Amino acid sequence: MVFSACFQVECKGIYCKNGGECNDEGDCVCPPGYYAFRCETLWIDNLAHTYMVDDFCQPAGNFQSEIIKVDLLNGRLTNLGGRGFDVDIELTGAERFTIPLHTFGTDQVEGRGSFIEGSLSVEYTLRQKITTQNVLTFNCRSIYNKL
Repeated sequence: MVFSACFQVECKGIYCKNGGECNDEGDCVCPPGYYAFRCETLWIDNLAHTYMVDDFCQPAGNFQSEIIKVDLLNGRLTNLGGRGFDVDIELTGAERFTIPLHTFGTDQVEGRGSFIEGSLSVEYTLRQKITTQNVLTFNCRSIYNKL
């Protein structure tokens, strides 16, 4: 008795870059810090720009901000909320990042952001300590448009 099997190698001719690996469906699975069809794009390089920001917080407004590349998985977001807060951002997944807790005097901020289909959205919480007993909390959202 002779058995034979026929199967197609989905990864034939597919070369993933930057240490990405081809999966069974013929797609590249990218290492942290990279994305795109062949893992050719460093996420922070795609985000590192100057932006005009529409901020929906208290008070709402428009201002400029910048994302600066720090290293493969980290960046710096300037002027968060139009308040002059410069915060670290850390990659958490393909095109997503977190803003860890930062303290500026009596204010604290933390949040997250995503860059999907050319649109950068940042959601953050701002806590303003008025007195020991009185803390104001604002849940804010900003839309970033590249200049």
